[in-house]
Amino acid sequence: MGKLLSWIAIIALVYAGMRLFVVLKRKSRLAGARRAAARPASPPPGGAPERILPCDHCGVHMPASDMVIADGRHFCSPEHRDAFRR
Repeated sequence: MGKLLSWIAIIALVYAGMRLFVVLKRKSRLAGARRAAARPASPPPGGAPERILPCDHCGVHMPASDMVIADGRHFCSPEHRDAFRR
């Protein structure tokens, strides 16, 4: 009878260990999925996004690198810069 109880105890311990392994693996997988979902999207290729500013004369929005800057104001073209000065 003692031998039978020993075998039942061993089988129960092995089963409990396998269940624990499965539960921990599932938790790890869910935590990884949550981290991936919480991670911000990767930036677009080419670096940081460029600022878009309105022209101080007509209000057209353009990338800051394409604008004409005069006296701290941003214009979409040299013509609008000159028209604003008048």
